[in-house]
Amino acid sequence: MSVYLPVLAMFLAIAIYFYLTQGNFTLPDERRSNSSVAKKTEEGFQQLEEYRNLIRDNGWHLNPNFKIQELSRRVGIPKKQLSALINRESGDNFKRFVNDMRIEHAKELLLNTELNISEVAFKSGFNSQSVFYEQFKKYVKTAPGNYRKSISDKPKSKN
Repeated sequence: MSVYLPVLAMFLAIAIYFYLTQGNFTLPDERRSNSSVAKKTEEGFQQLEEYRNLIRDNGWHLNPNFKIQELSRRVGIPKKQLSALINRESGDNFKRFVNDMRIEHAKELLLNTELNISEVAFKSGFNSQSVFYEQFKKYVKTAPGNYRKSISDKPKSKN
């Protein structure tokens, strides 16, 4: 019994120390990761939508070399701040954010043109057909050719 008492006293002292110095009993690394998570805001969402529309309206996403540095320069906010906004509000990094717009453009081309898949890939801002296929399947869950076929096979609705 005499061995347990000092161990218990030591454990209790450590617990009290953490409680008094940290406000609650969590490990310092755990607290840091929870407090650094930025929350989405309506203002941030609106700002990101403005940037998304600006990118689409100007066709910047169709340039395969479009980088966050270029957008940062064009909209006049620091790259780090822009990156944080995109990460926080979209839940994705800049590359995925832009690829989403490229895939939407590719879907339009697949539905409304007779371009072959390779032409669609390059006109949508992808550097290679293989990357286009990979990204298209990731976002749409089917290959571009299958997407075109499945949409063209659907009966047209009558208005």
